[in-house]
Amino acid sequence: MYKWAEGEESTPLDRWARRCFFGMHNEVPSVHWNKPEHAHIAIAELNAATIGVEAGVNFRLRIVDSGSHGWGGPMGSVGAQVHEQHLEYRLLLPFFDANRSAYRWSLTVHRHGDGSANQYTGGEVLAEGELNPPTLATAASERRATLAVPKRPNKPDYRADSTTPIQEIRTVELANASPQQVKDIRGAIVLMPDTRRHNIEAATLSLTYWPNRDIHDAYAELELMDTL
Repeated sequence: MYKWAEGEESTPLDRWARRCFFGMHNEVPSVHWNKPEHAHIAIAELNAATIGVEAGVNFRLRIVDSGSHGWGGPMGSVGAQVHEQHLEYRLLLPFFDANRSAYRWSLTVHRHGDGSANQYTGGEVLAEGELNPPTLATAASERRATLAVPKRPNKPDYRADSTTPIQEIRTVELANASPQQVKDIRGAIVLMPDTRRHNIEAATLSLTYWPNRDIHDAYAELELMDTL
């Protein structure tokens, strides 16, 4: 069922077509680039879909341990499983060249009081990174600048030691047998329970990627959100 569901997911080009001027814009929340000021967003996301940039963010409940047979409980009982709520993210940057490419990304979480799912107005950046990005204001960078930095909760709702991303560069072979470098950035932030659940209710992952930073306007950009 998992593999079937995975195969039924929309491709990046499917999602772009749904959101463009002529698309159905039938997502929840709805995304529709139907105004002239949305043109640069549509072009940046089309660039991402065309060159194969991938990004994903989701909340996932993981089983991290399970108790052994409990002598204190009923005979034959098994200890309860231990679960952790993780906020997972991943970025794949194709045609990556450390001497030529540039990027900027951030993972922002939203809590109760930061606005609604349609338009959050606040958030806290839990993870971020960049490599020589041009001094160019993009939709993602402007969006992040508008998010007010909130007062952090009195009780931490995530493990600070889990916010450092894992980064690696891999070499893959294209269909024509030529090699290509791909940068892989990923992480899983552990969310801490607070009165039976953590305080975080949504997360936004944004990425701006320049395969060649000398061409400032030729960039790919993605912004994704997941909610609980």
